[in-house]
Amino acid sequence: MAQGARPWPVLLFAPGAGLNAAFYSTFTEDLASHGYVVFGIVPTGWVATVFPGGRKVPASDKRSHDFGWITGTALPLWADDLRFMLDRIEDLDRDYPNSLFFHRLDLTRIGAFGHSFGGAASILAGLQDQRIRAVLNLDGSPLGVLSKTDLPKPFMVIKHSVSTKYASVPLDDRGKAMQAQVEEELSSVYLKGAPGYRVEIDEAQHMTFCDMAVLPAWADVGRRLGVEDAADGERTLALIRGYAREFFDKFLLGNASPLLDRPQGRHGISILSFTSSADLAVTRAASLSSSKGWPIRPVDTSPRIAALKQRLESGDHRALEEFWQEATRSGTPLIESVNGTLHDVVATFVRRGGQNTRSVALLAPLAHAPGLRELPLTRLPDTDLWYGSWEMKDDFRFTYRFLVNLKPGQDARRLATLDPLNTHMIEVSFEGNQIPAEQFSIAAMLHAPDERWIVRQPGVPAGKVESYALKSAILGTDRKIWVYTPVDYFAKAQPYPLLLLFDGFNYQHWIPAPTILDNLIHAQKFPPTVAVLIDNPPGSRVSDLQYNSAFVNFLADELLPWLHAHFDVTHEPQMTVIGGYSMGGAAAAFAALRRPDLFGNVLSQSGSFWEGHEKTKWEFLAAQYGTSPKLPVRFFIEAGLLEDVSDGEPTLLAANRRLVKILESKGYRVTYEEVGGTHEPVHWRGALPGALMALTK
Repeated sequence: MAQGARPWPVLLFAPGAGLNAAFYSTFTEDLASHGYVVFGIVPTGWVATVFPGGRKVPASDKRSHDFGWITGTALPLWADDLRFMLDRIEDLDRDYPNSLFFHRLDLTRIGAFGHSFGGAASILAGLQDQRIRAVLNLDGSPLGVLSKTDLPKPFMVIKHSVSTKYASVPLDDRGKAMQAQVEEELSSVYLKGAPGYRVEIDEAQHMTFCDMAVLPAWADVGRRLGVEDAADGERTLALIRGYAREFFDKFLLGNASPLLDRPQGRHGISILSFTSSADLAVTRAASLSSSKGWPIRPVDTSPRIAALKQRLESGDHRALEEFWQEATRSGTPLIESVNGTLHDVVATFVRRGGQNTRSVALLAPLAHAPGLRELPLTRLPDTDLWYGSWEMKDDFRFTYRFLVNLKPGQDARRLATLDPLNTHMIEVSFEGNQIPAEQFSIAAMLHAPDERWIVRQPGVPAGKVESYALKSAILGTDRKIWVYTPVDYFAKAQPYPLLLLFDGFNYQHWIPAPTILDNLIHAQKFPPTVAVLIDNPPGSRVSDLQYNSAFVNFLADELLPWLHAHFDVTHEPQMTVIGGYSMGGAAAAFAALRRPDLFGNVLSQSGSFWEGHEKTKWEFLAAQYGTSPKLPVRFFIEAGLLEDVSDGEPTLLAANRRLVKILESKGYRVTYEEVGGTHEPVHWRGALPGALMALTK
């Protein structure tokens, strides 16, 4: 690897079934010669595997005939292998100074690709792992991975004209039917990407994607498998490699790609693409559905409600009480899979009424509209059960409350009540400690982000948090701050990294940053760091955080000098993170724009990048970064999928996406995530640990 160069982007590779990564040397070496570090798995299960030390794992005898084993065991295993390999790659980059890869990899730019069965494994890994930012499938049947869900990231399929003609052998009627089914799925699955591309190469065969197309030693074997002669294979493989490079260059490096933007290629290549829901409506097959719109939809019932109805209709008088007993044991809302899919669930909210209950409504961010709408629940006839069901992704988390017998004109917020069958709740006040906190029940789907970091883990000691009042001549007032120092803090040879967070009161309470830091530091997931939580009280919060140059001057000319005088903290912008949520996220990006010599890392949670300023009506920061020279600043930006609502202004989610595209097009290092949540602390506290860890890589 070249010394002194920028960190290199990473590609994960899964070979076809029965092969290993060494059979694709012409493909992987080409990518490596263009600046990518390519890691390939040696998959287990399909071929015999010999591990270092001599341990042998034989091939499964089910590999060629048991479709349940192929999709239920082998495919998840290969996807897990890719993700496990990525974990180890992160370890090599972070923890092993003698490694060739130590601090040499750009782990914000990771792609996955695979051939044949490895293509399906790459799709599944990309679906499961947010670290993978783009997925390329080389002529591999998707095996139903995307049958019920989309792949919310760039996705390309490169296929030959009859992708299921793996070998020149006769097919019986069943084989022909399977071939047609695979071909139909592979021809349309690209529509599930965001954006999606399909490149079809008439001259290619299924094995053209590996060394069998070009190496003389494999020519005879290749011809028996239906691969064209080596001369043609070399030209065709060069075309395939060209599209693969263009795809990863565009979506990992932010390079322009005239090759992908044109509708018609050469040499029989037909390239189709979509980039928006409007394009999708024109081009997609009628049988496909898309979740590009609002990701939650109401449904009439759920499996458990339907089963209860059936028992009641059959005269089972114990059914209702047993239902309530089970709901009490399991907790609510009731969460059930959708038709056995991996990533969709139905969440059913239930409330037990009484003789005087006339109406029950849910107050939750489930409707595609700003604010919290009152969502009426349905009463199951002749029972005390009120219910409502919604279908959504299985990683969502949000808060909710109930409204019982609410009358027109009454204050819904004041009268809202917790779910008595749900012990998972949060107390929140956006007014600091000036008014009592409100309580909310939390709905967490089956695979919502891990919250273990927000609760102090056993044996983890606490750092120290001390409060100070700084007199500010610039702001003309005192400003309260809290300073967190890690366990065993002391002045040392290397100053501590520095973390600055706005809305400091909330980052201590509703988003427990000190506890998160204690846990991450103890687990060696984050370096010992001094954190400064800056108070932005209600009376000055808007003026502080809404693109205020005076507030940036306070940070630069008063707060930082005070910190350097009283604490052993870094002067290096690359070791300094500035961040916040909502307006605080936008204020952090504004501070880095104005003072990149001080703030080299931006952490934005649901940043209010839709807001305008001065003569710019909307999205002021996007315009500023778009017209400014590239600065030495790195970004972690996340927004909630349920923040795609507005009252006429650009939605927060859309504004975040546009800013990220601008930053990436200018060559900034950006880690961007879209979280299954809305504009509230239960979203931000779950996302903060991942944000901090991402900025250390």
